[in-house]
Amino acid sequence: RPGGGPEARGGGGGPRAGRSASAAGGAAAGRRDGAHVPLGDQVDANDLSVVLLLEWGAFRALLTGDAPQAVENALARTGLLEDIDVLKVGHHGSRTSTGSALLRATLPEVALISAGRDNGFGHPHAEVLDRLAAHGVRVLRTDRDGTIVVRVDRDGRYRVGGRD
Repeated sequence: RPGGGPEARGGGGGPRAGRSASAAGGAAAGRRDGAHVPLGDQVDANDLSVVLLLEWGAFRALLTGDAPQAVENALARTGLLEDIDVLKVGHHGSRTSTGSALLRATLPEVALISAGRDNGFGHPHAEVLDRLAAHGVRVLRTDRDGTIVVRVDRDGRYRVGGRD
């Protein structure tokens, strides 16, 4: 909104991390065509995490935020997420994200995991690393590889590398 009340700046009224929200009529994930994918009536704040599909020429990257597998599954059913080059793994590699259904739908070549070294949550979880390996996905992790840089050319070719 012009004039910028709290809603225009993204503040006020929304769920905060660690809380649940109840959406009138159920929460839904928006689609490019304006349709919505219903998620249910009781929604955890992570269910409302921003998921971004980035397209640059022929390059496609999916950034899943902290979305859990239920949200990933709903998005996978839309058919909009095919042939992803780079997947930013959900929720720092938590077992609650980056499920097999998402990996089958997206067929990513490379997965990026943002996790702190020796973090108290044990991220990334072994289950997620096993799922990625089973799908033949190359994995780069900030806890092991340092800063990860993705460079994309206008023709869609890309390079991914880690550096400390």
